[in-house]
Amino acid sequence: MRKGHAYVALLVAGWVLQTHATPAQRPNIVFIMADDMGYSDAGCYGGEIQTPNLDRLAATGLRFAQFYNTARCWPSRTAFMTGYYPQQTHTDPLNRKATMPSFARPLPAYLKPYGYRCYHSGKWHVRPGVDEVLAQGLFDRSYDIHDYDRKFNPRSNRLDDQPLPPVTDPGFYEATEVANRALEFLQEHRQQTPDQPFFLYMAFIDPHFPLQAPAGDIAKYHDRYKEGWDAVRAERFARGSSMGLVNGSLPERETGFKNAWGWSTEKLKAAIGPGETADNPMWVDLTEEEKAFQSEKMAIHAAMVDRMDQEIGRVTAWLEKTGQLDNTLIFFASDNGASSEMMVRGDGHDRSAQPGSAKSFLCLGPGWACTANTPFRYSKGYVHEGGIATPFIVSWPAGIKDRGALRHTEGHLIDIVPTLAALVGGIPDGIRPADAPPLPGKNLLPAFAADVEIPREELFFSHIGNQAISKDGWKAVKTKNRDWELYRKTEDRTETHNLAAQYPERLQDLVQRWETLDAQFKAQANKSSSPTPAIKAAPAAGTSVFDGSRLEKLADVPALTASNRIIWRMEVNVDKDCDPGGILMGNRKTPGTDAFFKITPSKGIQLFQNKKHLFRIAATLPPGRWTAVEVVKEGPQFTVYIDGKKAGEAASAEPVPAMPCYLGGDPAAGNFSHCSIRNAAVEIK
Repeated sequence: MRKGHAYVALLVAGWVLQTHATPAQRPNIVFIMADDMGYSDAGCYGGEIQTPNLDRLAATGLRFAQFYNTARCWPSRTAFMTGYYPQQTHTDPLNRKATMPSFARPLPAYLKPYGYRCYHSGKWHVRPGVDEVLAQGLFDRSYDIHDYDRKFNPRSNRLDDQPLPPVTDPGFYEATEVANRALEFLQEHRQQTPDQPFFLYMAFIDPHFPLQAPAGDIAKYHDRYKEGWDAVRAERFARGSSMGLVNGSLPERETGFKNAWGWSTEKLKAAIGPGETADNPMWVDLTEEEKAFQSEKMAIHAAMVDRMDQEIGRVTAWLEKTGQLDNTLIFFASDNGASSEMMVRGDGHDRSAQPGSAKSFLCLGPGWACTANTPFRYSKGYVHEGGIATPFIVSWPAGIKDRGALRHTEGHLIDIVPTLAALVGGIPDGIRPADAPPLPGKNLLPAFAADVEIPREELFFSHIGNQAISKDGWKAVKTKNRDWELYRKTEDRTETHNLAAQYPERLQDLVQRWETLDAQFKAQANKSSSPTPAIKAAPAAGTSVFDGSRLEKLADVPALTASNRIIWRMEVNVDKDCDPGGILMGNRKTPGTDAFFKITPSKGIQLFQNKKHLFRIAATLPPGRWTAVEVVKEGPQFTVYIDGKKAGEAASAEPVPAMPCYLGGDPAAGNFSHCSIRNAAVEIK
C-alpha cells in the first residue's frame, strides 16, 4: 500500500480497533508447494532434472539445507496454513476429528488485517473441516483441485468453492491450469486492487501419482534413466555434497524396504505388467523388462517436475514483466518426500496405453523414491529424513541481499505463519482466542540476513506410528513397531550410524520428551474443539454473530463526495432466515447522520440515507456460507464485488454527509442471530 493511505482494520474477535499508516510497501508473497517431490529432484539441490526457474529463484535468493515438512500431504498443508503441528489441530490420522480447534486460524487471517488480498490455485487438502477454500481458508479467490487421479481430464475441481464441469479439452494439463488460474487472479488483482499487496498460494499436485505428463516433456528424459537408480543416486549424492547441502555418507540401499501400505508386487504385475515391482532391489538385480519399465517411469516423474518448473516460470515472468518481482517474496517447498506408495486408483490402468498418458495409472515406487530423496533414507509417510526433508527456496530481490547463499538454519512448515506475521507487522490482536496455545514455530527472518541458528526447543514428528524428535543436534527416530534409533545430526544427517546403544540415557530423554509433547499436543487439540469459522455453527475466534442488540464502531468515514475513494470489506455468513433484515455497515447510531449500507441475502447491497433509499445493487449472497463482500466507491460510483467477482454497480445522485462507520446487525429487525461477520475493514484514500 502506498504512503499516506490510512488503513483501518476492525479485528472482529475481541473488537480491537487498530489504525496503521503503512510506512512502506509490504511485499507481495507467493508460496509454491510441490506434491511428493524428492529432496534432490531440483537442479539446485543436486538433481539432473531441468529446473531453470527454481534454480534462478535459488540463485537470486536462498536455499535451506535443513527444512522440514510433516511427511504427508494434508498434515503438512494444515501445518503450513495454521502454524501448528498436526497433532494440535486434529489432523493426525491417529487422532482425527471432524472439526479443527477454534484457535487454528488460516494464514490469510494473519495477512488480511494488513491489507493483503489472498489467492489460492491448486491443491487444498487442509483437514479437518469443510473443503471450501474461501469459507475455510479465508481466501478471496480459489481454483481448487479436488480430482487427484486425473491430470488430463479432472472431473470434480472447484472455482471459488463452486463445482466446475468435467474437463473435456484435449489440451488440458493440470499443472498448466494451476498457473493459468494463478495468473488470472493476479491480473484481476492488478486491475481491481493494484494498491494492495497480495498473497498467492500456488499448490501443484506434481509429481504426485498418477505419473502423467505431456508427451513432449517425457521425451526429454526418455533415455536419461536407463543407467538405473543406483547410478543416479550416486551422481546426485556427489553433486549435493559438492554444494554443501548435507553431511554424512550415502546410506546403502535398503533392499528390504517396502512401503508399509499399498499393493504387493504380485498384485501390481497382474494389474500393470511384468515390468512393475513394489520392491527396492539393487538395479543389477532387476530383469531387463523391469529395468526398461522402471526407467520409463522415472522419465515421467522428471517430466512432471520439469513441467511444474515451466509453469512456475510463467508466473515469475509475469511478475517480472509487470515490475512486481523485485518486491515479491517467493517460497518453494514440498509437502513430503518422494512417494514409494504403489496402487491403482481413478479410472484404472490401461495396459495398452502409453505410460504417462491419461489412460495410464502408475506410481514411482520405492526404488526411484529413495533415489529422489537422495541422500536420505526412506520416503513419504516416514519420519526418517527421506520422508520429512524438503528443498526450501526463498527469493526476495528487494529484501535478501545474500543472493545464492546456502542456509543451514533448521526450519519447518510451522515457521511460515510466525515468519510472515513478523514480516507484515505482527500477529494482529484478537486473531486467536486468548487461551490459544502459542504457535510452536519460529520467525525465520533472521536467517534471511545470515546463516544463523534460530533457537528452538525441538522439532516434533509423528505420522501413522512413525515417530521422531530433533533436539540439540540429536535425532531420535523410529518406524512403527520397531525400536527407537539415535543419530547425531550435526555429523550424520543421513542416518547411517545408529548411536542408540552407545547413548541410552540421551535416547531415553528424547523419547520421554517426545511422549510429553505428544500428550500435550493432543490435549490442546481436544481442549478447544469448537468448529472453525468455515462451518456455520457457534462463533469462533475472528467471528462475531450479531443479534441486533449492538453496533460497533469500525472507523470515521469522510463525506461520500466525488473527490474521495473508499473501500468497505468484510466476510459475511447469512442464513436464509436472515431476511428481511440484514447486516449494516454505516451509521444508524448517531442522530442526524443516518446513512448506511444494508446487506441482505435476497436484496444484495442497498444504500440508505435518513430512511431514503438511494440505490440498490442486486447482488445475490449465497446463504449458509462465508462470502467475501467488497464495496468500492469511486466518486459517485459504487461497485460491489462478491467473492472477488464484480456483482453490480450503481451511482448515488446525492452526497452523503461525513459519518462514523459502525458494523452490526440491524436493530430494527429481529433475525440477527443468523448473521455473522469477520475480517471487516475500511480503507480510506
